[in-house]
Amino acid sequence: MSTQELLETEKICLQQLKDMMKERELRPPKAMLPGGDLDATLVRYLRARKWTVAAACDMLAETINWREDKGIDQYLSCKLPGDKEAVIRRFKSDGLLGNDNKGRPVFYEQSAITDLNGMLAAGCTLEDYEFVQIRNMEYMVNHIYPESSAKAGHLIDSHIVLSDFSGAGLGLLGATNLKVFGAISKIYQSYYPELMGQCLISNAPMVMSLIYKGFSIFMDQGTQQKVKFVKCIEDLTTIMDENIVPGSLGGKRPESDKCLTNKDGFVPDCWKKMDQVIERQAATEEARRLQTAEKAVDGIVSSSKQPKPAGVHVVASSGAAAGTA
Repeated sequence: MSTQELLETEKICLQQLKDMMKERELRPPKAMLPGGDLDATLVRYLRARKWTVAAACDMLAETINWREDKGIDQYLSCKLPGDKEAVIRRFKSDGLLGNDNKGRPVFYEQSAITDLNGMLAAGCTLEDYEFVQIRNMEYMVNHIYPESSAKAGHLIDSHIVLSDFSGAGLGLLGATNLKVFGAISKIYQSYYPELMGQCLISNAPMVMSLIYKGFSIFMDQGTQQKVKFVKCIEDLTTIMDENIVPGSLGGKRPESDKCLTNKDGFVPDCWKKMDQVIERQAATEEARRLQTAEKAVDGIVSSSKQPKPAGVHVVASSGAAAGTA
C-alpha cells in the first residue's frame, strides 16, 4: 500500500510511530525493509496491531531484538552442514510459480507431500528446518520482492501462498506437524507481519475442515481472514495468469517447467538462484572477516613498535596473532 493511499488518521499514526521510534532509538536494519521503504514497513506493523501505535512500536522493537539475537542478517550467507539442505528439500515440496496479477510472487507448496518425520529420521532437526524457513523468507524479502518490484514498476512487499492439499489426510494433524506449524506461524506473524497477502488452499480433501481447525489455532485473526479455498481454475485465474498455474490445478503451465523440490532431489531455478546468492554472500563475508583479522594483526604489530607508557605492557593473545580473535 502506498502511503499516499492512507487515511488522514492513519498518516497521523504513522508519524506518531516514527516519533516513538526516535524516542526509543529504534533503527530497523535495511534487511527488514522491503525495497528500503521504511514507511511501507511501518504501515505493515501498524496494520498488524490494528493501528495501535504503542503496540506496533513494541512489535517493531521485538523484531529488531530477535534479529540481533539470532543474527538474522547473516542467514543469507550461511548453509546447514553436510547434506542437510538437500535432505530438507527432498522432504518438502515447494517453489515459486511467478507473479500474480498484482505483481506479487506466488509461493507454491504441496502440503500433503511434506514429510517432517521423514526429515527427522534422515538426520535433520526441527531447528534446521526453522533455519531454512527463516532464510527463505529473508531471500523473499531481500531478493524476490525487489525483482518483483522492478517488473511491476512499483513496490511489492507481500506474496501469495498457494497450498495444494491433494492426498492430504488426518495424518497432517500429527504432533510433529502441529509443533512445527505453530513455531513457524509464530515467527512469521511476529517478525514478518503482513507479508503474506493471501493463502490459497486448493484440492481440499473431505477432512479439510478438521485439518484447518487443527492448524487455525496457531493463526491470528488477520491471517485467518487471508485464507481462501479455491475450488476451480476460475478461482485462481482471478488472481494469477493460468499459464503459471500447474496442470494439476487446472492451469496451463507446461509439465516440463518444473517448479518444485521433490524426493528425487530436483531443485528448481528459484532455489538454485538463492544458493548462488548464499555462496556469493558467504565469500564476501569471509573476505571481510580476513581483512578485519589482518588489520587487527597489523595494528598489534604497529603498536608494539611505539614507545609504551611506563607500567603498560601490550600483550597480543595467540588468537589475535592467528587472526581468529
